[in-house]
Amino acid sequence: MGCEQFLEVELPGQEPRLVINSLLENSDTIRVYLTKSSGILEGNEYDGFDYVKDGQVFLKTEDGTKIPFGFIDNSNPFESFAYYYLAGYDLKESEQYEILAESPEFKEISGQVQFPELTPIKELSYKNLDPMPIPKIVI
Repeated sequence: MGCEQFLEVELPGQEPRLVINSLLENSDTIRVYLTKSSGILEGNEYDGFDYVKDGQVFLKTEDGTKIPFGFIDNSNPFESFAYYYLAGYDLKESEQYEILAESPEFKEISGQVQFPELTPIKELSYKNLDPMPIPKIVI
């Protein structure tokens, strides 16, 4: 014997939100992947990221300058792949940067990072280890 009782539970905050994924480092190009979140009840299978292609992304410096990112869409019929990029910008050590992202259907979001001070290398030493001998097989 057993009994069942069904409960209806309201889950707040299940509307999609804008998500920024980026790694700030001094390289030739800074890339920002702008996607939207999915709710917990939207299915169990991973279908890849849902890229936001109608957004705008900016790098905001300490002095308030907003530098716009370009956009590249490398999607094909089988998968979606798009990102925002900023080429040739030199990040200054010990400065704070903010990435701002906006899209017509979402609330504006941002993320901040303090770019670290470079640590000079004073000394580098290494030890050359003999390669491991190759075992001989006797038949």
